[in-house]
Amino acid sequence: AGSTDGPHNIDCVRSKMLRLFGSSNKYNIMKKKVRNWKELVAKHAFILSPRGYGHGSIRLTEVVLMGRIPIVVGTWFWIPYPEMTNFTTSILSIHRDQMHKIERYLQPETQDSIRERIEKLRTVRHHFSTQGIIQYIWDFVSEARPGHI
Repeated sequence: AGSTDGPHNIDCVRSKMLRLFGSSNKYNIMKKKVRNWKELVAKHAFILSPRGYGHGSIRLTEVVLMGRIPIVVGTWFWIPYPEMTNFTTSILSIHRDQMHKIERYLQPETQDSIRERIEKLRTVRHHFSTQGIIQYIWDFVSEARPGHI
């Protein structure tokens, strides 16, 4: 599942997704916002999560909170929480120039490996909640300026 709606042509990823997968029966690429987006995401294990403006991807956060496996797509990657092995080993990342090879990345996945990825993501999901993000920022700032907060 994935959409081309949103910040258009960020790294041309959304346009490329549509060109590569838009007519495929294997993938759901929405051209516009759809009301049943959550239901569509719930039907798929892997969700394309192109980078938005700046470092992050709102889609990445949404996908993790929904218990799905993000496929981070872009020209460079900034992955939040790099110290969390359960997170970094559970997501997939692919350069936009390699998107045509996405099936090669997904081919070795079995139902067991998919379940394992999802279980690992569940252990870190709270870090993507509002409270988790605020706590992470607080810890980061407190560590940078001990005794000043």
